[in-house]
Amino acid sequence: MVRAILDGRKTQTRRLVESRTIYPHGAFWDHPGYEPIEIRYTEWAFRHKNQKAVLTAATGSPVFRCRYGTSGDRLWVRETFALHDDLKPPIGYYRADDANNYESDGNWKPPIFMPRKFSRITLEITKVRVERLKEISQEDAMAEGCQPPSRGAYFDLWDSINGAGAWDKNPWVWVLEFKRIA
Repeated sequence: MVRAILDGRKTQTRRLVESRTIYPHGAFWDHPGYEPIEIRYTEWAFRHKNQKAVLTAATGSPVFRCRYGTSGDRLWVRETFALHDDLKPPIGYYRADDANNYESDGNWKPPIFMPRKFSRITLEITKVRVERLKEISQEDAMAEGCQPPSRGAYFDLWDSINGAGAWDKNPWVWVLEFKRIA
């Protein structure tokens, strides 16, 4: 996916809406009869499709904020990397960067360990919305950077990241659209 960002093919990402941290036994709106409603610039709630009133914390529905950010916020991308410690200051090498052809002798470090100072990709969030995972369109699958660009390829990607059967659960997801700024 880092390669897709660098190539300009990936302009969206999806992340789970974490409702179970608020309601350990499952949220009451977590079934097909409820839909997400943007109630403020950064906040979302859920309402039953047959009701006109938006449910909020005061009426028993939690108000969610996307923990990944909102329009205008910036994200930095972590990727598999290695350091060339012989140089001062140390130089970072990136697994997704074919141009380097750098062999790190097995010293590649997982993205979770990448310090901010070695990140070379900065993204700006342009839009945030909530939808069911299976609502992804063909165009959105392309914007996710899938190869081949298809819903089926995204299905395979989602299950490879989140475990077999994760697609079938059809969870609510944050859809973050972004542009690369560095």
